[in-house]
Amino acid sequence: MRSFEIPLPKVGLDLGRTLTSGQVFRWHQLPDGAWAGTDDDCVWIIKADSERLKVQSTHHPDRLIHFLGLDRDREADFQRILASEPTWTARVAHRKNVALLRCQNPAEVLLSFLCTANNHLSRIVPMVHYLASRGDLILSYQGWEARKFPTLHQIAQVTEAELRSAGFGYRSATIPLVAKAVLDQGGEEWFHSLRGKPYEEASESLIQFRSVGRKLADCICLYGLHFGESVPVDTHLWQAATTLYFPEWQGKALTETRYKAVGNLMRSKFGCLAGLAHHLLFFENLEKRRK
Repeated sequence: MRSFEIPLPKVGLDLGRTLTSGQVFRWHQLPDGAWAGTDDDCVWIIKADSERLKVQSTHHPDRLIHFLGLDRDREADFQRILASEPTWTARVAHRKNVALLRCQNPAEVLLSFLCTANNHLSRIVPMVHYLASRGDLILSYQGWEARKFPTLHQIAQVTEAELRSAGFGYRSATIPLVAKAVLDQGGEEWFHSLRGKPYEEASESLIQFRSVGRKLADCICLYGLHFGESVPVDTHLWQAATTLYFPEWQGKALTETRYKAVGNLMRSKFGCLAGLAHHLLFFENLEKRRK
C-alpha cells in the first residue's frame, strides 16, 4: 500500500454522501472514520477533511482522481448547467460536493445494478458483497477483506440454487445468464470497447441482454462507460422530471416513450453534462425520500 494526499477543489467533496448515494456498493466506513473500498482491482482507504484526501492505496493517485471526477473542472461544469437552467442555483449549491463517480470495471457495474431492480440499498449492498466474495483476495485490513470483483467467468459459474439460498430471488437465474451472454459477445474486452462507441450504440448493445432495460443500460453507460450524456430515469428522477418539466405526467406510469422524452429533454438542455444534471436531481429527490 502506498500513501499520498490529494488536494480538493473549491467545490469540496463529501465523501460519505458520495459513496452512499447508490452509485457504488462496496464501500464502508471503518471505526477510525476512514472510508474503505475497491474499484475493480484497486483498493483505497481514504480519510477526508475540508482541504484534502489522505489516502492509502494499491494504485497510483490518478486512479482515484479519475474515479472521483477530480480531473474535471467541476465548478465550470456546474456553471454550464446553471447557464442552461438558472432556476437550479440552490439545487446546485447544495450538492456541489457530491461527486459523480466513474468506475473502472463496467462488468462490475452491470452485475451490481442487476441487484438493484425492485430493491433497497439495505438489501443491495449485501448482495453485491456476496458476489464480490467470489473474487480474488487483494488484502485484509482491520478485519475487512478487499477483493477484486469476480470475472464474468467466475460469475457465470455460480449456480442459480446458490444465489437463491443467498436471498437473490428471481435475480438468481438472471445474473449468471447475463454473465454468460456478455462472455458470448467477447467478455470484458467487448465491454470496454463500448467506451469507443457513440452513446446510443452502446446503450442499444446493452439492452439486448436479458433483464437489462433502458434504465439499467443508462446506469452502466453513466457509471461504468462514462457517457456524460446518459440519463438513468428511475423513480427519483421521474418524480423530479414530472414536477419540473412534465406536470401532465405526474402520477402516471413511466412508459418507454416517456422515458425517452425525459432523457432527450435533459440532453437537449445540458448536452454531455446531462448525466451530472441527472445526478443533482436524483440526489435531491433521494435525500427528500430519506428524510
